[in-house]
Amino acid sequence: MVTRTDSLRYLDEHMRKLDVTLRELKYEDRKREDKTYVSSADHIHTRIRDNSSIVADRNSGIEERLSNRVVDTRLSRNETGSAHKYELKEDIRRVHDEYAEIRSQSEKYEIKNCQLMKSREDEERSHRMMLEQRLVLENEFERKRQAEKELLRNIEQLELQERALLQQRSRNELLDREIAVRRMKDDDMNRRLEVLKQKECVLKDKVQQKNDNYMIREVTTNDQIKLSTRIPTLPSFDGKNFEEWKLEAVCMMRTGLYSDYAVSQAIRNSLKGDTRRILLTIKPSESAEELSAKMTETFGEVKSGERIVQDFYSAKQNETESCSAWGIGLEALFQQAVNKGEIEERKRDNKLKERFWRGLNSEQLKSATRVSYESNDSFEKLKRKTRLEEDENNPVNATGNTLVNQQSTDDRLKVLDEMLERLKTIEAEMSNMKKRNLEGKRGYESYEATKSSDQDRRQNRHTNRGRYYRGGYRRGAYPNREQNRYNNPENESTAENKQSHLNEKALSRQGTMEAKQK
Repeated sequence: MVTRTDSLRYLDEHMRKLDVTLRELKYEDRKREDKTYVSSADHIHTRIRDNSSIVADRNSGIEERLSNRVVDTRLSRNETGSAHKYELKEDIRRVHDEYAEIRSQSEKYEIKNCQLMKSREDEERSHRMMLEQRLVLENEFERKRQAEKELLRNIEQLELQERALLQQRSRNELLDREIAVRRMKDDDMNRRLEVLKQKECVLKDKVQQKNDNYMIREVTTNDQIKLSTRIPTLPSFDGKNFEEWKLEAVCMMRTGLYSDYAVSQAIRNSLKGDTRRILLTIKPSESAEELSAKMTETFGEVKSGERIVQDFYSAKQNETESCSAWGIGLEALFQQAVNKGEIEERKRDNKLKERFWRGLNSEQLKSATRVSYESNDSFEKLKRKTRLEEDENNPVNATGNTLVNQQSTDDRLKVLDEMLERLKTIEAEMSNMKKRNLEGKRGYESYEATKSSDQDRRQNRHTNRGRYYRGGYRRGAYPNREQNRYNNPENESTAENKQSHLNEKALSRQGTMEAKQK
């Protein structure tokens, strides 16, 4: 017979197994929740079925045992008593409760299974979408790979072009260096040519001066030329308008009327202000040519021939500049280019005509003088017609424009007027010198004629008068002496001769000796 302790032990063992089963189910449930693959869901479903079958088998075993226990209890009812009956009922009720709990857990597992099936479908759907996205990404990746290959090919081509450009740049740099070296050589050659041209000009000036002096000597009588010992005057020079001042000095040197000392002294006297400091660097014995060369090096034009030609071709008339001033400035630039040897003198008319018309500021003047420009008219005719058109277009402001234009050209017109006056005075001085030479010859003849009579007269006076008679000695021998002394312009004291200058005392004797030798 089964005792009460055996039944309780059996129930305890059964409860323990149920607890183990529940723990396994909970563990599998947690494991299933962690996994997302379809195989895990199928595995859990099979485990649930297995567990349910196990629970059913166990329940059937429990019922069978309970039935056997009921039979045993019936057989031992008299022995166990009524107390055991209540305990068995309680055990049965507890077993039924546990069974109900197991059924509820199985229902929960069924619900979980449905949820897992739904999640499985969602996962399959997302898997299909991911496969589609994968195809799209693969296609996009393929396109990007093709684009990358194309970019690599383009980069290779660009690198080849860059290397070619670098090689071309290196060749160009070599060519630039060669060109720079050649330009330096050309500049050196141009400088040497300029120096040689300057020397040639100086030599030509000296030869021309000597020829002029020789011609003057031939025109005059065979007697020695009596040069004027009076110091001439030049316009004051304070650092501005050097070309006009130099032209005056060159004209004075080429006349041959003054000694080299007089011209050099005139150059010294004409320096004013800070320009007189150059005299501290000049020797007292330097000639007028050397002084002129020194002044040219210090105050002359420093632009190169190419720069002057560039200024000539890029010159434009200003808005406030008249046609006359525009023409004079253009001619000055052309003359500088001719002096530098950059433009030939025979092209003077064509070049001036072209640049004068193209550089006009007014389109109205251009259209009015286009016929004259395109015809065979000379530069002077074109300039004259342009001035007429300018006066006709601006009749109201004609007087004002003339005043403005005169202000811009006053210096050059004054220089030209002074040069003309200087030439006139030089011609007058030459005629006066000729007259003085003739008068000197006549006075010398009269002096020789009266010399013999004076000697006879002295002898008679000594014989007829005493030893200590001093009156009347050599009176009447020079009848025109006082008149020539006061009428001689060389003896006049002018303001120019009274000017103080450097090296005056050191050069006075030397200048007079040169004048006597000439």
